[in-house]
Amino acid sequence: MPTTRWPLTPIMPLAPFEKWEINFVDPIQPVTKYTRRCYILVATDYATKMVEAEATCKDDAAMVAKFLFESIITRYGCSLELVSDRGTHFLNKDAKLPAMLWAYRIAEKVTTRQTPYFLVYGQHLILPIEFEVPTQRILDSRRMGAEESQLYRLQEVMMLEERHHDAEARTRQLQLRRKEKYDRRVKPVLLQKGDLALLYDSRHALFPGKLHLRWMGPFKVVEVFPNGSIQLADLSR
Repeated sequence: MPTTRWPLTPIMPLAPFEKWEINFVDPIQPVTKYTRRCYILVATDYATKMVEAEATCKDDAAMVAKFLFESIITRYGCSLELVSDRGTHFLNKDAKLPAMLWAYRIAEKVTTRQTPYFLVYGQHLILPIEFEVPTQRILDSRRMGAEESQLYRLQEVMMLEERHHDAEARTRQLQLRRKEKYDRRVKPVLLQKGDLALLYDSRHALFPGKLHLRWMGPFKVVEVFPNGSIQLADLSR
């Protein structure tokens, strides 16, 4: 079925750790018993898909600033861009966060075909089960001498930048395929500067009600940008 939405505008990744998506999970009920933390602040790097998260008591600017400094800047450096959509991701308790983050970081992603851990550190994590049932790489590492092991690690580090480029290229290709598939169903809505438009209140998608007004406005179109975003002016002010 055709849709009246705008064409899809993919968010292309930059170099590792230059663009992060950061969002608060909505209040979780019931809150944790001892720490009384009811929010989870999650940050995901666009390029490597590396994720950091922290359970918090508040969802204010001070908590975000503290999290950015302690969990992002001191580990990965300053980012060039921060993206936030207030999405609801990773609905879990703070006691489960370490296990959840560990599982996410070592899982291969569809977009990059690599694990976030590998794209950050340039090596694959050794899993606990590999000590019980040794894999080929564990057996190989035991047979290597100190010099061979150092040479192998150097080769992995040298190949890391190439893996970053491969992951970025695959992400771009996948996003462009998604855009093409999405845009085929789009029925364009042509708005021009000076037009009047109504704005859909997306809050009612989560909390529908018969008596709710789903459209706000009218608004005046101030500017239409190439990526599909529109600048509106409130005529009621």
